[in-house]
Amino acid sequence: MKYKTILTSLILLTQITFAINDTTFTSLENRLNIKLPSDFEKKLQRQNLMGPKPSEREYLEIQKKQNDDIFSISFRETYAVSDKRTENEIEEHIKNWNSLGTTFKLEKTIIKNDLYFYPITPEKLLVDENIFIYKAFFVKLDDNSLISCAILLNSSALKNISAYNHILGNLYDRISKGKRKAKEKGDDVLKKFGKDSISFIIPFKGMIVPQNSYSYDVLKIVKLGNLNSPGSELTIYYGNHPQDILSELPNNMQKKIKKRSGLIFEKKIKWQFLYPKSGENFPYMHQAFIKNGKWYFHIFVSAINEFDNEEMLELIRNLKTGS
Repeated sequence: MKYKTILTSLILLTQITFAINDTTFTSLENRLNIKLPSDFEKKLQRQNLMGPKPSEREYLEIQKKQNDDIFSISFRETYAVSDKRTENEIEEHIKNWNSLGTTFKLEKTIIKNDLYFYPITPEKLLVDENIFIYKAFFVKLDDNSLISCAILLNSSALKNISAYNHILGNLYDRISKGKRKAKEKGDDVLKKFGKDSISFIIPFKGMIVPQNSYSYDVLKIVKLGNLNSPGSELTIYYGNHPQDILSELPNNMQKKIKKRSGLIFEKKIKWQFLYPKSGENFPYMHQAFIKNGKWYFHIFVSAINEFDNEEMLELIRNLKTGS
């Protein structure tokens, strides 16, 4: 009896020790929170030399490296919402993962901390010298948006998997919702660009993704859609070397680009646009360049259908600038 009492005390002491040593990490800039041991850290994303800094609003890995072990938890914004058919949509989505070399199975939904967890298990582990998926899961938040997550290991961590049981055994208890939610239709948005700023009313449920570089800023506005279809988005670049995206299309598509006049920030501009005809499989595209002193605003729209395209143009018509 005394032995059982001592054993119970040791187990409780171990649990308390883990709790004391846990650190709360914010994921995707406060979309989710996760409690992990303090020897975990956020993995820095590799930055393209000429590109903007990768945004933690889109992807984040929290990682532990010990000896030869690598144990990571990844979080990815899906830019998707789901209501009543979530399981069906996820099952359809993970069929695309079969190209990795195995099939993935959706397990029973788990509800914890007002979040819905959709666990996914690979039929076999694709163990190699690199990082591989040990388990995956989707999280549905109270705004019905979805986040894709995965446990990523290397072969050394797999051999020592028992060392991570204290995390894997109560992983969903460790995750809670953050304060940042999707923007709702009608919400006001303000974004600073150096000494300038822009504001607008978002005409759909969406996500705002600011990305900064050393010499320019980018604001991406994404309309949330279905998990299994690409989303529509509007990108606003502010800098002195805007990229002419439409000029990089194949020649046969460039010949179809049309122009028309318009107004942005109460300034006359020339829109370049390309719309798909029946049977053509590319998005509705618009772009315009607006001179602002020595800087440019470059606005680019990529919409998956005519309705989304009109919503993006409505947003642009509501753009206001100030300093």
